[in-house]
Amino acid sequence: ITLARPVAIAQTAGDAIEQNAILRIRQNGGDDAKLEIYKVDDLNGTVNGYAPGDSQYLAQAATRDYQLVGGGTVIDGPGWGNFLQVEIEDVNPGDYMALKYTNATTNDIYWAFSQGNAGNVTAIYNYGLNTWGFEDRPLTGDHDFQDIVVQIDFTSTSGLQLIA
Repeated sequence: ITLARPVAIAQTAGDAIEQNAILRIRQNGGDDAKLEIYKVDDLNGTVNGYAPGDSQYLAQAATRDYQLVGGGTVIDGPGWGNFLQVEIEDVNPGDYMALKYTNATTNDIYWAFSQGNAGNVTAIYNYGLNTWGFEDRPLTGDHDFQDIVVQIDFTSTSGLQLIA
């Protein structure tokens, strides 16, 4: 049983290392959105000894961003009502992965961990099956947690190798 949590634990096909993972993103909010996927050390979101909310957390998390296939680490939201699919590189089985959402319209950053957010508010909702929805304005928003929805798929890029 997997409980709702703010962290994905990578489960690659056949425990293969350095695999690509697919991110499927649907944007339902009108603000300019940016996403980053980064590796954390544990289920609490610690990065190099820094916990969400620590003054050095932003800089430390940036050093752990997953690279996108084609380059870069920041995913631009697809825009209101649109869908986007991208791939990230070098995912290993057991990697702890977290999401960072930047509302570029307001310049606010929201973490999967409430301790890192202003007022310690929750900005993310786990829908299960490695799927999360962000609220783009947790302190003043509508609290529907579907302004941007992200799903991480660890196995589809390996499918052809598994079918003989």
